[in-house]
Amino acid sequence: MVKNNLVFKEITSCTDEQIRKIRDLRNSENVRKFMYTDHIITEQEHLNYITKLKNDKKNLVFIIFDHTNETIGSAYLYFIDRLHKKADWGFYTNPEIKNIGGVIEYYFIEFFFNQLNFEKLNCEITENNFSTLKLHKKFLFEEEGIKKENIIKNNKRINVHFYGLTKSNWNNRKSELSKFNNLFNKYSVKFEFNKNNLKLK
Repeated sequence: MVKNNLVFKEITSCTDEQIRKIRDLRNSENVRKFMYTDHIITEQEHLNYITKLKNDKKNLVFIIFDHTNETIGSAYLYFIDRLHKKADWGFYTNPEIKNIGGVIEYYFIEFFFNQLNFEKLNCEITENNFSTLKLHKKFLFEEEGIKKENIIKNNKRINVHFYGLTKSNWNNRKSELSKFNNLFNKYSVKFEFNKNNLKLK
C-alpha cells in the first residue's frame, strides 16, 4: 500500500515561502477565531516570532506538509518542562482538508510520549472550539478544570477548558482507538527537528 507522507518540520528550518504560507493559514478566520490572540499577524510580527524561537528551549513549533509538500497545518509544544517531563500543545490545519485532525493528533501524541519520552501532555481549548474539545476527548484526554470567563472573544468573556493526558494512560488505552487503524495506517509520518533542544534532564 502506498502511504501518504506527513512531515512535521521545525519552523525555524523552513523556507521563507513555507513560513509565509503558514502565516496566511494562521491568519485565516476559521483558524484565528479559536486562538487566544486573534488579530491579523503582520509579516514583521511573524518574523520576530520565528527569530525568537531559534533560541527558545520552551517552545517547539512544526509546520506540517503533505506528500506534495503543501503546507496543511502546524503543531506546537509550549511550556516545555524537561524536569517534570511535561508540556502543553496545540495544532491547527487547513479547514478545507477533511479527516486529517485525528491523524495529526494520534501521531503527535505517539511522538511526544514514545519518541521524546515525556510523560504528561496538556492543552487549553476555548469553549467555542467544539470540534477540538470533542477530538481531544476521543483521543483519551481528560478534562482537568475550567477557567471561567478567562478570555474575551467578540466582546464577551468565555471559558477555557484544561485537558490532560498521561503517558501511562495513553499507552494503556490507545488500543481503544484501533477502529481508526485503517485511517492511521494510510500515513507515514516523519518529524524533523533539532533533537538536542529536547534532551530530558
